[in-house]
Amino acid sequence: MTTFQIKIRGIAVSLTLGALVLGGFSVAVPSVNAQTAKPATPAPTAPAAPAAPAAPAASPAAPTATAAKAPALPIAVLDMQRAYGDSLAGKSGAQQLDELRAKYQAEAKKREDKILADEDNLVRQRALLSPEAFEEKRRQLARAKADQQQFMQDANADIDLAYNRAFQDVRKVLAGVIQDIMRERGIALVVDPHLVVMNDTNLEITDEAIKRLNKILPSVKIVAAGPGGQPKAAKKAPDAQ
Repeated sequence: MTTFQIKIRGIAVSLTLGALVLGGFSVAVPSVNAQTAKPATPAPTAPAAPAAPAAPAASPAAPTATAAKAPALPIAVLDMQRAYGDSLAGKSGAQQLDELRAKYQAEAKKREDKILADEDNLVRQRALLSPEAFEEKRRQLARAKADQQQFMQDANADIDLAYNRAFQDVRKVLAGVIQDIMRERGIALVVDPHLVVMNDTNLEITDEAIKRLNKILPSVKIVAAGPGGQPKAAKKAPDAQ
């Protein structure tokens, strides 16, 4: 006998062929020996790997060089005080002003000495003078003192006027020089170093401005009318008699 195994829907069926005589025919009748198949044991699976930690959030993109760096403002630094003081015109004007001031001071001292001497004489002569004569000399002395004060005020005003007249030309020429340098170098703003906390020396144009100013205006002329519009030898205080 021959046995065949057929697996039908998970059931192993054994067929044993045997002989059975039906109506003269020999028919193979299977003898069925059903066996329930064991369910297949699933293969063990490896434990799942732990999930990888989430990637940190991306940091903001760094600004590009173009966005981070603003366009440079073309700035220059010019020391106006040094431009006036170190230029030839400035030195020339300052020297003439010193000389004019010294002359006025000398004249003021002469007047002051004269007033002091007249006061001493009046004190010594008081006992010898009549009340009327003494009062007249006293009034003359008071006028001399008033004139002295007016002389000093006029002298200071004259010195200031002479300075402004002379340095008005210096300012005009220097302004033109600065404009030329700004145009040549594409400068948009010129600042004084005394108005800033710190600056790069490469921004300085003071020396260049002085050099050009010296070439255009090497000197200035101080013209003074004298106190009260009078010549430098101003009117003297009246002598006390």
